Amino acid sequence: MTVAVSAVTLVVFLPALACGFVNLDDDQYVYRNPVVLGGLTPASIAAACTRSIMANWAPLTILSYQLDVAIFGTGPWGFHLTNIVLHATACGMLFLALARMTDAPVPSAIAAILFGIHPLRVESVAWISERKDVLSIFFLAVTLLAYERYSRQPTVGRYLAVMTAMAASLASKATLVTLPVLLLLCDFWPLGRIDGLRPAAGERDAPPATPRPTVSLRHAVLEKLPLMAVAILATAITVFAQGGALEGNARRSLIAQRLPNAVFAVGWYLWRLLVPVNLCPYYAPIAPSRDALLIATSAAAILAVMAVAAVSIKKQPAIAWGAAWFFLALAPVLQIVQTGSHGYADRYSYAAHIGLVVAVVFPLAAVARHRAIPAGLIVSLSAAIALALGATSIRQIGIWQDAGTLWRHTLAVDGSNGIAMYTLGTYLLESGDPDAAIEMLERAANFCVDGTSPGRIDQQIGLAHLDARRPADAARAFEAALAKEPGNCRAINGLGVSWLDRGAPQRALDCFDEVRRLRPDEPDAVHNAMLALVALGRLDDAATACRWLSALNPAAAEPRSRLGQILLKLGRAKEAICELEAALQLDPANIGVKTVLAEAYAADGRREQARAVARDALAAARGPLPETLLQRLERVAADAVPDPER
Repeated sequence: MTVAVSAVTLVVFLPALACGFVNLDDDQYVYRNPVVLGGLTPASIAAACTRSIMANWAPLTILSYQLDVAIFGTGPWGFHLTNIVLHATACGMLFLALARMTDAPVPSAIAAILFGIHPLRVESVAWISERKDVLSIFFLAVTLLAYERYSRQPTVGRYLAVMTAMAASLASKATLVTLPVLLLLCDFWPLGRIDGLRPAAGERDAPPATPRPTVSLRHAVLEKLPLMAVAILATAITVFAQGGALEGNARRSLIAQRLPNAVFAVGWYLWRLLVPVNLCPYYAPIAPSRDALLIATSAAAILAVMAVAAVSIKKQPAIAWGAAWFFLALAPVLQIVQTGSHGYADRYSYAAHIGLVVAVVFPLAAVARHRAIPAGLIVSLSAAIALALGATSIRQIGIWQDAGTLWRHTLAVDGSNGIAMYTLGTYLLESGDPDAAIEMLERAANFCVDGTSPGRIDQQIGLAHLDARRPADAARAFEAALAKEPGNCRAINGLGVSWLDRGAPQRALDCFDEVRRLRPDEPDAVHNAMLALVALGRLDDAATACRWLSALNPAAAEPRSRLGQILLKLGRAKEAICELEAALQLDPANIGVKTVLAEAYAADGRREQARAVARDALAAARGPLPETLLQRLERVAADAVPDPER
């Protein structure tokens, strides 16, 4: 049955393989992250374990990305495949843990499937950056399995297995810091380990197949203290890593804003379990003065759930357990301690909804058993619900196919979502449509774009003008960004590019040097400084910059190609050939690299090799080549001496 649960989940989420990257954290976590793109190397492994990314320390998540690169390459499908397999496997293990704890395989299977294919899981699985979510839940399932095994025969080795699995969950994403309390909750139900608090015979679907040794409540609490120490350590590391990301706590009042938002969010997670519609990747915090009725409704729903849990604790402990699990698992992600600008998120329901699904499925299964409802009817109803949830999830997966689809869907759900406008504008800019990007970004400027720095929109408008070859307009936008945010490195860098495009390389270099002063390891600034140095004739300094870029990302062909061109201009043809041959190995189809390599061979007197490379480039070209490039290739192919100043 474990395989069946995983297989159903896998089938529902397989369409995510067709999704690409999105411009929501994927760049910083994966496709522009040299720590990941370098694959598994000693240096990258050390970086994964010691660096935080986007104010998150998640070493196992980064290591898993590196493993994906080593196995599948850098395309998105490999990352998606791993997310899907991890989620499907976690659901299978969750079923196994529930079945062993409750001795009730059928309700456990139904609960695991409904949890696994629910549309609220889509964000965590279809979004590559949320690998930390699926990996964390994977190790949560491992922790539950290890704890169930420990409960049958407590030994030091089995306890260490629980602690290791929990630590792995927190090293994937440090949100399940309440896991020791959740395990204590499992001691009450369904494990029945606490003296005097074991469920009565009628409180389980069946008597336990293997009775577990009981312990006192004091022993059970003391038993969790080492696990609590691990959770506290993970919390301390997270607070240290978050740093400036926690500044939102100062901007948003705890009493007037964060607590009301948390109350509303709990009600939202309850409601969306039953009605998973209008889901999107960003929900702004609510406005308490405007949304007082919604907050009151959520508060009433919370009180109702608590009341039902209290009343049912004796006859239906699954309800009380599920409600308690829901509140405890949700507590760390209610934005009471503000991280980011959002108010709530689909992904935050991942662990919490395990409790709610159990609280619904297990009591209904007990009622069906006691009233002798035919098994066929139960299976049919469960299948119908699963089909509805699966179809909704597949449709929801479709919105994650690319950033344009994702943010257009978000605007269809919430037409005043400034974050969606801003990020869609950024996507349009990256897609080569600068005028549409400017229109969307200017629209975003009319709305509150929480979580973005003051000059970010002007900065992006400036980048769009650069793409549209309007450097003067770009400079005005970058200057507007810097007036609002003087230390905006991307705006300073963009202003430098605008000077370079207007034929002022020294003023451009001054801008790039300023970026490098603020961020010494900023590769874009080093690359642009290299271009300015070439324009100024400072070729040795430009070569040094190329070597730095090549060391930063050894898998990139462009820095080596640039270095080869510079060395050729310096008359060092042999050194140029070494760099260009290495660049060609990294990017075998690059016609530009082949052109310069052919010229380098010719400059070094290796005429036959020069002609062969030039003719190969001409033969391999797909479509018409730029006129200057075509002339250079034809000159070498015809055995003419190239001009090293080109």
